[in-house]
Amino acid sequence: FQAEDGIRDLVRSRGLGDVYKRQVVYYIPTWVYGDSLDEEIDTHVSFGNILYLANVLDSDTSLDYTLTYLRNVFSVDYDNYIFVKNGGIARFEEQLIPNSFHTEAGSDQFIYHDKEYFQDRLGYYSSILNIFDSKSIYETSFYLDSNMSYGEITRLFRRISSVSSLNFVNLGDEIFTFDLVDSSGEIRKTLSTRELDRSIRANKHLFQNKEIEREKAKVEVYNGCGLKGVASQYSRYYSNNGMNVIRFGNSPENVEKTVIYVRNPNKYSVTLENVKKAFTDEPEIRQDRPYFMTTGDIVVIVGEDIIEDD
Repeated sequence: FQAEDGIRDLVRSRGLGDVYKRQVVYYIPTWVYGDSLDEEIDTHVSFGNILYLANVLDSDTSLDYTLTYLRNVFSVDYDNYIFVKNGGIARFEEQLIPNSFHTEAGSDQFIYHDKEYFQDRLGYYSSILNIFDSKSIYETSFYLDSNMSYGEITRLFRRISSVSSLNFVNLGDEIFTFDLVDSSGEIRKTLSTRELDRSIRANKHLFQNKEIEREKAKVEVYNGCGLKGVASQYSRYYSNNGMNVIRFGNSPENVEKTVIYVRNPNKYSVTLENVKKAFTDEPEIRQDRPYFMTTGDIVVIVGEDIIEDD
């Protein structure tokens, strides 16, 4: 995650200075399990198989499906992504991890030996730059999917060389997993989102939007659609993205359309824009308070329109 005073765009950034030199990396081992990719498929999925299963569900949108799944796991916004296609891992291994070994699942997966080994390889920046130099850019393009241009990717990895402090978080560590017995009786190491959220919020100073921090808006979230857990889900998203959620729960009654109440939209403009980003359709904005008792600066009532979006 990267940020500097809320500037997260590679092209417009003025340079990340000391903030950029402190980074956090989250590593998810392929054998850790997460939630199901689809409500109709009642099974947990290992992170090493996400893209494969997404491709089975819908081959045309498998990458979008995978990125959305990972975004939901972390409940944090991302600006850019670089996805290495099948067949491309071997090229990256040659440059970055010459001593790595493959899992039995196949050559498109690999395991880092341990935290120190991973950090040592991540510090091998000259090899990263070799991957993205002008001579190999055409060849590399066959292995990458990204929403960034190759010039932006090159500049990104050149900036990485200025990182001086790396906080490595291995989500395979015992604190981040719990044992879950699946329908076949097998024990699966499953990701604990509670511990993940604690880690993300502990590191939020490295990537949160500084304007949100300065506005100090108090946010409340209420479930007005009737689906179980909706208020908790949106509260998690807002909290992980640096907002101060002071209360969440059920609305006294359901509402057809999502409504955001904010008495002073100019004072909390950046927070309001980031609150709205959680919804596919534009929510209704009211400069007022709900009819029931609230104290937040921004109050979100999630309506039944999100069910139609899903």
